[in-house]
Amino acid sequence: MKKNLIIVVLLVLIVFIIGSTLLEKKVYSSNQAFIAVTNFPLYEISSKLLRDKIDIEKLIPFGVEAHAYTPSVKTMIQVSKAELFIYSGLGMEPWITQNYDNALNMSEYIELQEMSEKHHHENAHQDEQSDPHYWLDFENMIRMTLVLSDSFEKKFPELQNMIKNNSKAYIEDLKILQKNVY
Repeated sequence: MKKNLIIVVLLVLIVFIIGSTLLEKKVYSSNQAFIAVTNFPLYEISSKLLRDKIDIEKLIPFGVEAHAYTPSVKTMIQVSKAELFIYSGLGMEPWITQNYDNALNMSEYIELQEMSEKHHHENAHQDEQSDPHYWLDFENMIRMTLVLSDSFEKKFPELQNMIKNNSKAYIEDLKILQKNVY
């Protein structure tokens, strides 16, 4: 019985070690181009524009509340090594406390909506007057796509034609979706 218990404990330990190794984030070498983004909307646009040509690291894992996320030191080192570090701004990432040379704050490029009183009370944005969930607006998604397209074309000039074509196609998809929603 004791022997079976030891075997079970060892198997659980092995599965845990293998699982945590598989979940470990990729560490990028200094010669491998990649961009770092904080949330899914930024990841979505970036992946549509860059396809599989440039790696995209989504910093906040799926299912983790952006306001509750605290990056590791390793993650912050990755941010500084990225070709571009793209974040939402407006307090969505309270852990961003310094300026990065490679940073792109998307809230500086979009049209901000005033936060509703209901939203103020239901969310953790008590200090802000603008709704930080600006990507829920189709026009802002289009603006974000154009800004990211321009930034990517400057960072990766060898991919300029592909990025332009992907940007046009993605914007058309957004417009079709917008038409179907409204």
